[in-house]
Amino acid sequence: MTQEHRPSPTPERAIYGYVLYLASYIGLGLYLVWAYIPDSWLSAIGLTYWPQKYWAVALPVYLCVIILLFYLTYLGLIFINTTPLTSVNIITDSHANTQDPGPLPPDAIPPLRDLDIVEGKMSTRQTSKRKSNGVSASSSDSSSASKIPGKAPSKTEAAKSKGSDSGGWAGFGGYMAAKKQKHDNQFNSNHEGLKSCIFEGVSIYVNGYTKPTFDELRRLMMEHGGHYEQYLRKRVVTHVIATALANSKIHSFRDFQVVKPEWITESIKAGRLLSHAPYKLYTRQGNSLASFSTVLTRSVSVSSADGSEPTESADTISLLSQVPEEEEEEEEEPASKENSAKGAKSKNRVDDAPVQILDDFSPEFEDEWRDNAPDGDFEEESFDAFSSAQKSVSTSNAALDASKISPQKTKDPPNSLNNSATSPASKTSPSKSAALPRAGDPKFLSEFYAHSRLHHISTWGAEFRAYVNTLQKENSGNFPGRDRLRQFHVEKMVARGLQETLESSRRGKTQRVIMHVDMDCFFVSVGLLNHPKCRGKPVAVTHSRNKGMAEPIPGSDPAFEKAQWEKRRESGGKKGKKPTTDTGATMDLDSDENMDEAHTEWDFRVHAWPAGKDTFHSWAEIASCSYEARQSGVKNGMFMGRARQLCPELMTIPYDFEGYNRVSKILYDTVASYTHDIEAVSCDEMLVDCTDLLADTGSTPLEFAELLRKDVAQKTGCTASCGVGSSILLARMATRKAKPNGQFHLLQADVLDFIKEQPAKDLPGVGWSMTKKLSKMGIETCGDLQKLTLSALQKEFGPKTGQSLYRFSRGEDDRPIRTEKERKSVSAEVNYGIRFETDADAVKFVEELAGEVSTRLKAINMRGRSLTLKLMVRRSDAPTETAKFMGHGICNNLSKSTTLPMATDDAGMLGKEAVSLLKAMKANSADLRGVRMLSWD
Repeated sequence: MTQEHRPSPTPERAIYGYVLYLASYIGLGLYLVWAYIPDSWLSAIGLTYWPQKYWAVALPVYLCVIILLFYLTYLGLIFINTTPLTSVNIITDSHANTQDPGPLPPDAIPPLRDLDIVEGKMSTRQTSKRKSNGVSASSSDSSSASKIPGKAPSKTEAAKSKGSDSGGWAGFGGYMAAKKQKHDNQFNSNHEGLKSCIFEGVSIYVNGYTKPTFDELRRLMMEHGGHYEQYLRKRVVTHVIATALANSKIHSFRDFQVVKPEWITESIKAGRLLSHAPYKLYTRQGNSLASFSTVLTRSVSVSSADGSEPTESADTISLLSQVPEEEEEEEEEPASKENSAKGAKSKNRVDDAPVQILDDFSPEFEDEWRDNAPDGDFEEESFDAFSSAQKSVSTSNAALDASKISPQKTKDPPNSLNNSATSPASKTSPSKSAALPRAGDPKFLSEFYAHSRLHHISTWGAEFRAYVNTLQKENSGNFPGRDRLRQFHVEKMVARGLQETLESSRRGKTQRVIMHVDMDCFFVSVGLLNHPKCRGKPVAVTHSRNKGMAEPIPGSDPAFEKAQWEKRRESGGKKGKKPTTDTGATMDLDSDENMDEAHTEWDFRVHAWPAGKDTFHSWAEIASCSYEARQSGVKNGMFMGRARQLCPELMTIPYDFEGYNRVSKILYDTVASYTHDIEAVSCDEMLVDCTDLLADTGSTPLEFAELLRKDVAQKTGCTASCGVGSSILLARMATRKAKPNGQFHLLQADVLDFIKEQPAKDLPGVGWSMTKKLSKMGIETCGDLQKLTLSALQKEFGPKTGQSLYRFSRGEDDRPIRTEKERKSVSAEVNYGIRFETDADAVKFVEELAGEVSTRLKAINMRGRSLTLKLMVRRSDAPTETAKFMGHGICNNLSKSTTLPMATDDAGMLGKEAVSLLKAMKANSADLRGVRMLSWD
């Protein structure tokens, strides 16, 4: 072992530097005296001899002497500031341990020693190995932060430090960890002048010039209970303070709340922590204005859906997408690759959200359609069948006052039950459909959206998100439900024989607790409030009239569509691309834009096709079914024909939009009486961060879940299930175990054993195509995934998706509860009832759709500077009519985008550009089966 030496107080070279420095200036002073003092003055002080100096004042020589003196001065300073290697002792690591026996003064710099080159290489290898094994940087930070100068390490820590690496750095992160810890210690030691705790739990990082300055902001945070970070640490910083950001910083800070410094000063003036929403530096609206000189650019992409799902019309407003871990879901969502303009290289490209499927019709046309159309032609796509993927990224387009959420008045279908007996099949010929209302008819579009089931659902989702945001901004700290929860907790403790007082039951902040609240069979539960005699029986919510179809629609080929579904089920993804007639465009083969990523519904869709003439035939889709019906194999989204085969006694009830809205409002008000830490997922589902609530009341997660479910059941007459875990992922998995009408708390100690048995397809971001890929690899459960290394998963699925699978399969999820979501785009789509006879009809409809998009943009005070038009065009080998009446059938999906000269919400400008895109795609109007328009920033 190398003998250690204490550093000498004054290194030898520093002494030489001081001597050289002083000698240089003394010499300069003597030179100036000799050159400029008159001879008479020298004689007056008794100096009779003085060399001739006239040559010394010559400019060239004078400058050379001055340069020489300054050089000598500079050299002396270098000697002073250079510590010789012989005086170096040891290099300190993040543990800040010294091998000297005596204690160090508080302001002393620990001694250093040279790090051997071999040791440095070994440290590099060890660090790389830790990174490749998935070791989190935060773990090293936390371990290093726990061992800082001035704190005596425990015996375990000392032994670990001594045996870990001879360099003492514990990897390359040791130095920075110690430096960050030093800043934290300095900040925490200066809290003597604490005036308030306004910013408790807030940690800021200041970027660039601000007013007040960063020093002033640091002082304000110190005085009011906040924390100031010298370095940007993602796991610590809660807010970034800035007055302006470069484009690159806007991108890198996308996961942070970037606010103006006025948020801090105004909060101090108000004496409470204000919502940061009004002080955000950039919003979608604020950064959407484009220059008039912006060059008009267009790009085009085309995709094909030869096995595309026979879904119906859609209407979507996409939100900012979820977790960065879903950025690579293009593999599972073919539509995401064509959502952005493939030819455009600009920063304006965005990934489109999954399409929200609708299949509604206008009640004004209802009687006529019921008399002429086959059964189920006005049925909607199941909400539950794709809710997991859709709820998190799509919302409605209407921006209503969140504090005044009112039920949507709709004209419901006849309020009569359909018994299990199949009514005689209709003999009406579908040929009359030519006279039925369709896209392009007066008021078709407005009535379509005004009475669309999924439009209501998405609208409510947006309203409740806005409602939650309003509650958070106007938070007065008054939660009446907490008093009842405290009392409920005390009663539970007394009942167990534990005489615990309220004060002693309160606990400090504990581990993060997330609760997932989900209503049970929401549509069925609300519908049964008006039909109590159906309770306990197999029930489905659908438009089916038990009428069925007597024969296929003329011009349709059900066998062909079935074959395409089977082909799609077997392939499970894109097969390639081929050129199209449009210059620069491509056509994706076997892509399905509307593919449901959350559920593998392909099997029962394929097998749902009618088996024979004596079988009940209905293409009506089941929106929701009771648990009794599910026991017979009926699923949400299944066709009624297949469902009736599985469950002959199946009963159907109509929709109750007003009831759905009323119950949803009660649900959100009930949870808001306990806490406002809510993320609204949909009208019947939410995520709740219970950490502060439980710390305040002292209750347990299961006590809160029990009381909440009891309140909801009493107020609504419907049941809810609650899953509790330390993360969003675990809470959702716990809900699956809790259903129906139950609750389950997944303890951290049981996570690994529990998640091993969970299907891999239930993990976030795992859709149909990835499930097929995992199955080919022999992976069915999370336990199977755990057997694969991180490098193997990243090699197979990409860096981010591989890492997400690796972490999710082990129950690791650090996604936060998102209380505020920004809108990403506004869109409107109809892919049901599209039958144009002339080009003028198509142009007129596109202009009407542009007006709808304009209305929605204005409703949320947003302007778009990019426009995308997507068309569903009947594939050349597909039949002219579809098996499902007025459906879209087998189509190619074409997409073309343009960047507008300026951000706008004007219907005229949007319509003009949309018509230009329509004409540029040169699609046959008679073959159009769906139109979607998307405006985005």
